[in-house]
Amino acid sequence: MTTTTSGTAAHADHRAHLAHALEHWGHLLPSQGPMTTFVHHNTLHGLQHEPFERAVAEGQRLLGGRAYEPVAHGRARYRAGRITDPDLDEVFASRPELGPAEVLGTAGGQTISDAEIRKLHLVYGATAVPPEVLRYAMTVGQAGRRLAADVSDSARARLLSRSQRELAESMDRIGAGWTVADWFGALLELDATAAVLGEVAANVAADPTTSTGPPVARALRSLGIPAERRDAYLVAVDAHCADLPEARRDPERIRRLWLEAETRTVRGLARRHFGVPGTVDALEAHCTRDLEGHAIGALWQACLAAFDLTDPYGPTDPESLTERDPDAVPERVAERIADIGRFGGPTVRLPRDLRSAVRDGAGAA
Repeated sequence: MTTTTSGTAAHADHRAHLAHALEHWGHLLPSQGPMTTFVHHNTLHGLQHEPFERAVAEGQRLLGGRAYEPVAHGRARYRAGRITDPDLDEVFASRPELGPAEVLGTAGGQTISDAEIRKLHLVYGATAVPPEVLRYAMTVGQAGRRLAADVSDSARARLLSRSQRELAESMDRIGAGWTVADWFGALLELDATAAVLGEVAANVAADPTTSTGPPVARALRSLGIPAERRDAYLVAVDAHCADLPEARRDPERIRRLWLEAETRTVRGLARRHFGVPGTVDALEAHCTRDLEGHAIGALWQACLAAFDLTDPYGPTDPESLTERDPDAVPERVAERIADIGRFGGPTVRLPRDLRSAVRDGAGAA
């Protein structure tokens, strides 16, 4: 009898649990078939106490089905003109939780707000890319040289037009305050100027006596500096070398040492990054011929610089400016992290002038 009573009680508990579950799901599920009475029946009546969008999402989670059309469908309608920018602006404005637009920063003289980023994310997508996918796309694929297939023709035209203008402006600065090393530094976010200056300083320290070498005019020709810009180019060289101890005593030698070091540095960068000689005309011709690649490369470097990062996939080591194998970068990064942990934290990147002041102060001490 005891066993029977216990079994009956357990059975009753199961029935009660089942009845509770049925009542719960019966509250969520419609009492009528959706195909026959869908027009006038709210299939989410069990969730109508929730805000609409939350109820739809919860209904999808509990009941299955698809709450919204895929975002790709909406983007296709946007490209076709069925959904317009004013439509999107109106919807965003109706969402009080988004608040007023907040300016996040400035790029190229234009302010960028969170509202603009939110809209671009909706229209084009900005899904995080897994590291291994990004690495493959940048080293094997064409992500670093070509625009994505879904970039609109108008956006492509704007980017290329702006890139062409900025390329012309940057080339005009060579010999007008810039050296070729400065041009590479601005384009690739590599401190090529500091590398050249460091080599000049090392050569002066190793051999303080006046030494001979190729004439300055020949060195300028080897860099492809136009004749009408050469005097101004040497002014830029002198400005970079003004703090060297030999600059006043033997300026011609300092100019020659700079141009020799710059030629070596520029040739290496030009070969690794563009596959061309390191002359002004060859660099300009290459970038003009592959304007899309130039634009994407500059955009990639600007994005990295905004976060104070160096290019992890570039063929040039950002510290030594020597050639490196991009496939070996992850191993070096792991070693660097281990070194940072062992020796008390990361190094502090200093601007060139401050770095020079620290070096001079340490030398004097």
